[in-house]
Amino acid sequence: MITREEAAQIVIDRFGGEVLYVEEEQGGSIYEVEVINSRLGDIEVEVDATTGEIVDVDID
Repeated sequence: MITREEAAQIVIDRFGGEVLYVEEEQGGSIYEVEVINSRLGDIEVEVDATTGEIVDVDID
């Protein structure tokens, strides 16, 4: 399992920007990371809490 902070860092390392929040979803198996000013603009990224893999990216 990775921490919220590790999930946020994975997203920042990949996309840049500033993290607004990190919340647990799907019973804690997914972290949703909300980011502004990334290379893709404002995004929501889902990170697998077990593997740290990025599983979904939504561009706002």
